[in-house]
Amino acid sequence: MSFLSRLFKRFPPREQLVVDVANELKRRGLTGGSYDHQGYAITVGSATIGLNNLFLEWRLLGRRDKASLVKRWLDATLDGLKPSPLGSYGQVAEKLVPLVRSRPDICLKLLNNQSVGAPAGNSAETAWAPFVGDLVTAVGIDDKNGIASVLRANLDHLGVGLDAAFQRALDNFRKQAPRLVFVEIGQGLPRGVFHSESASDYQSSMLLLPDRFPHLPEESGDPIVSVPGRNSMWMTGSRNEAAISALLDIGEKSLNSVHHRCSTELLRLQTGTWTPFVPDSNEHLRNKYQALLKKQEAVNYGQQTALLNKLLQMRGEDIYVGQSNLLVNGDHTKSWTAWASHADSMLPRADFIVLVEQIVDPSSGRATGSRGSIEVAWNEAFPFVHDLMEEVADIYPPRYRVRRFPDGATLSQLERRGIRHPGKPSKPAS
Repeated sequence: MSFLSRLFKRFPPREQLVVDVANELKRRGLTGGSYDHQGYAITVGSATIGLNNLFLEWRLLGRRDKASLVKRWLDATLDGLKPSPLGSYGQVAEKLVPLVRSRPDICLKLLNNQSVGAPAGNSAETAWAPFVGDLVTAVGIDDKNGIASVLRANLDHLGVGLDAAFQRALDNFRKQAPRLVFVEIGQGLPRGVFHSESASDYQSSMLLLPDRFPHLPEESGDPIVSVPGRNSMWMTGSRNEAAISALLDIGEKSLNSVHHRCSTELLRLQTGTWTPFVPDSNEHLRNKYQALLKKQEAVNYGQQTALLNKLLQMRGEDIYVGQSNLLVNGDHTKSWTAWASHADSMLPRADFIVLVEQIVDPSSGRATGSRGSIEVAWNEAFPFVHDLMEEVADIYPPRYRVRRFPDGATLSQLERRGIRHPGKPSKPAS
C-alpha cells in the first residue's frame, strides 16, 4: 500500500495506526486497499473497516503490544469478512452470548452495513430489544476470533425468535460469566468511586446479572453505575454526590477516548432492577448531568451524520443531513438545529429549532442569504409542524425528514411562541 507512504510524511498516532494496519495487511499479501481519511477507515477488498475503536485501544499500549493487538484485530476482522455458513440453531446455540450495547451504536452499524452494500431496511441490523435508558440487549456468537452480533436476517436463517435466542444466551452466560470485581480508585477521585473491567468484553453484559453486583455500605445508598464502554464500568452510591460528579467527569472524558463506547447515562439498582437515575437533589449536579447527556447525543448525531452523508452520496440522493449544535450558558446547555426553507432535510431532535427563511438565486438554486429566522422550542413548534415531519425508520437518535417548509400562517404562530432574528442580506453576484 504505497499510497500511505506518499500520503504521510510524518506519523501522528492516528496515522501511525493506519500505517501499522497497512503494513500488516501487506505482510499477509493483501494489497491494493485504500484509506478514507475523513471516515478514518481502510478498505480491504469490497469491505470498508473503521479504525476508531481500534485506535482508542491501540494508543494505550506499548509498541510490542500495539503490534500484537493489530494482528489479533485483523485476525478477527478478516475472519468476519469471509463468507461462511451460519449453520443451524442447534450448531450455534452453545456459542450464544448476551450483549448490552447502545442503541445509537446499533444504528451506526446498520448505516455502515448499508454503505457497503447491504439492502435498505433493517434486515442487516443487529437484532435488539430495549433494556434501560439508551442501552439495548442483543445476542452475539462468541467464536475464537471475537464476538459477532446476530442480525435480524440471521434470526430468520436460524428459525428462532430474538426472545428465545436471548434467553439461551443468558442461560449460557450465567454458567460462564467471570467474577465481577470492583476496585476503589484513589488518584485524586473522591472516596467511594469504584471501577471494574474484570469481565473484559462482557463488562456491559454483567448488567444482566444484577445479583452478582457487590453490596455497598448502607450509608452509601443504592448502587449507581455508569458503563461508558463495553469493557469498563464505574460504580458509586446514590448518596455520594462528590462521587457521582466524578462519574460524570469520567463519562465526559469517555466521549472521545473509550473504545467500543456504550453510554454515559447513570443507572440505579433497586430491588434487582436497573432504572435511569437523575441526581435531582442537587441542581448543579442535575444540570451537569443533563449537559453530559446532550454532549453524548451531539457526538452520536455527529457520527450518524458522517455515515448518512456517505450513504446518501452513494445512493445519489440530494438530502441535507442537519447538524446537532450545542449552546452553553453557565450551568445550562441546550441543543438546536436549523431547518432551512429550501432544503430537503433530515433534522435531528433538539431542544430548539431555528427555521431559516432562505433567499435563493433562481438561476443556480443556491441560497445566497436569509430573510430572517425564527428560534422556537421543539416542544412548542411540534404541534404546528408535525404533519411536515416524517420520522426516519431505523435511525437513532431519531431524525425527521422534512420536504416542505411551514407556510406563512404557521410561521406566524411559531413566531408568537419564539424569537425572530433579522436576516442576512443576499451576497452580491461575483
